[in-house]
Amino acid sequence: METISKIVGKTSNYKSKNEMKLKRKTLKYGGKFTKRKYSTSREYVKALQKKAERLWKELGKLLHGNECEVKKNFPELRITHTKIIQGEHCISRRNKYFFLDINNHSSACSSCNQAKSYGNKSVHRAIDEIVQKRNSEWFKNAVWLDQSGEPNTKWGKVWWLEEKVEDLEEMIKEANEQNNPSCG
Repeated sequence: METISKIVGKTSNYKSKNEMKLKRKTLKYGGKFTKRKYSTSREYVKALQKKAERLWKELGKLLHGNECEVKKNFPELRITHTKIIQGEHCISRRNKYFFLDINNHSSACSSCNQAKSYGNKSVHRAIDEIVQKRNSEWFKNAVWLDQSGEPNTKWGKVWWLEEKVEDLEEMIKEANEQNNPSCG
């Protein structure tokens, strides 16, 4: 059996044979072979998930504005609003079916976001109503699917995440063109 130093030379920085193999392997992502940027496919999935969430937030700000929708639509709620705007999921983030769905987005200030996470029913209902006004049929189906409790088995799949990233990037491009028609 050959030693690692014989395989890669005496100046090797690799600590083990497995580490050497890991560095040299390529992975098939999206139908093409590429050199690994990530040491495991799990790291690549996590990076895709984070990128998709960032794009979801960016698209939400473009479509729904950069102000608290709860404050705008429900000024009677007694909350001290902040200027920090966050993307808020109407259907829980735990339900991965709707995690990246732009219909599930609403812009809320950090106070409203925190109040919802601590169980403030008024803010929760306000966000539900905002999303329902935008698309009542989607909301009805989403609530039904959320209550069924079925997991999204595609959430950890590279092909599905890459497709979602592409879709979100295309939607951002379209939203930018609609907001700035002279730049297109």
